[in-house]
Amino acid sequence: MNNRQTVEIAALISAFSPHIVEGTEPLPAGTLEKFWDRSQRRTKLWLMAVTRYQRQYASVAPDEHLQMWRDLEPILEEIFVSEVLTRVWCAALTARDQAQGTRTHEPIARNVLLGHLDARRRALQLLVTDTTLGIEHLTNIDRIRRRVERWTDLMLGHLVETYQVDDFAFDPVRAREFGAQQLLQSSERPRDQVWVLLLVGLRMAFPENPATPPHELLQEEIVASILACFPPTAFQAAGAFKPILEGRIPVSSKAIQPEIAPVTSPDNSGLISFLELRHRQPPRQG
Repeated sequence: MNNRQTVEIAALISAFSPHIVEGTEPLPAGTLEKFWDRSQRRTKLWLMAVTRYQRQYASVAPDEHLQMWRDLEPILEEIFVSEVLTRVWCAALTARDQAQGTRTHEPIARNVLLGHLDARRRALQLLVTDTTLGIEHLTNIDRIRRRVERWTDLMLGHLVETYQVDDFAFDPVRAREFGAQQLLQSSERPRDQVWVLLLVGLRMAFPENPATPPHELLQEEIVASILACFPPTAFQAAGAFKPILEGRIPVSSKAIQPEIAPVTSPDNSGLISFLELRHRQPPRQG
């Protein structure tokens, strides 16, 4: 599953988010736990890679820095690109709680997002503090970061406009502007036509890259856990999204069973468990 496929899945989740936000049936057993657990594991691997880079950076000759950066760059790209999916899905879970007057899913969503934000912060620090690499080596990853921010706000637009999920956007004002346009366009033209245009632009912004992300298996499991939360009939009229779903729905539509062993924080320190998150009451805004 490459980075373009990741952002396409994020667009799919955004387009079909009403099935989650407005759905009344409980999400399938184990899906949120799997999403939380695999997200925590991936975050831990990201932080380990960044920490290892920082430690080795000072102990090697300057002429080795470029190769070190090239080895780390796919991980940084994965951190930035997968944040689209994290923010869109976590916003949908939070909007579901708001729509139903519950606080079941938001604590999990915010915990996952906080871990991702920590990895993002560490990645950004590398971009602004590295003094030995030329700007040409930093430009590609920074360009991806900026595209991710804009496309995330675009995908979140209708959720931000309708629900109080502003803090999942990079720029809430921009997201609201996108959301107002999306809701207007949806009332003026067929819904699928709106998303066809979005997918065209998305594929231009994120060209096909045959290289797989460093943690592809975890990414696939995260996506499977998300898609399994949708009702079986959700994607029957997938339209432009059908090619994106091929090969994923048969597996992901099955309920993912909970882990046999209790799942705790990614470093196994027991700081917080999944069950504790389920009963945590997140602060409400406004």
